[in-house]
Amino acid sequence: MSKIKRCKNLVQLLDVQVTPKSIILVMELAGASNLGQHLDYLSNHNLALQEFHVHSIGGQIFKAIRHMHESSLLHRDLKPENVIVTHEGFCKVCDFGMTVEVKPGTMIRAPGASPLY
Repeated sequence: MSKIKRCKNLVQLLDVQVTPKSIILVMELAGASNLGQHLDYLSNHNLALQEFHVHSIGGQIFKAIRHMHESSLLHRDLKPENVIVTHEGFCKVCDFGMTVEVKPGTMIRAPGASPLY
């Protein structure tokens, strides 16, 4: 993630500390909840997102993933729980533990699975 340029819709890596026993990643403090929690709350209260909010959330997630792809990075674990919602209502993709660098035109396959998209 250190090779990627700043994007307001990605949780930022601020620092990396390497010790003899561990690697410490210092990430931006982005928000108090994730998109999965928001969707669960709405569902539990028989509420729905307005179309405007669906477009806004989807657009922000798309911008983050497009930014990663432009840097030849694949997230590979995108789900509502890996989208942080900031106090201001912005979405930030996080949890880059399964991210891989891929050269353009390369087909990625998971062991025993269909191609990943």
